[in-house]
Amino acid sequence: MATKGLTEIITKALTDEAYRKRLLTTPDEAIADYELTDDEKKMLHNLKPEAFEELDMDVEERQSKSGLGMGLGSLMTGRDAASGDVSGLIDVLMNKYG
Repeated sequence: MATKGLTEIITKALTDEAYRKRLLTTPDEAIADYELTDDEKKMLHNLKPEAFEELDMDVEERQSKSGLGMGLGSLMTGRDAASGDVSGLIDVLMNKYG
């Protein structure tokens, strides 16, 4: 289970392009104010710029199979972003970049 800090970081990176760029270019600076596990820090340092594009494609593919037609932007500006429920997306990132 992701820490509160990782959930906040990923939610912010998905909804704030400037923060996402900062996270990808200077991760130590971007995550300095958060409490994270060593594995979470490792994953964040290993993120590639295409990571968020891949998440968008993954979400869109799953939604097209289920008949829902919204992209990651729509998903993350809705109830999921408000509630901070990005656990599925964090699992994808941890599996690929952790």
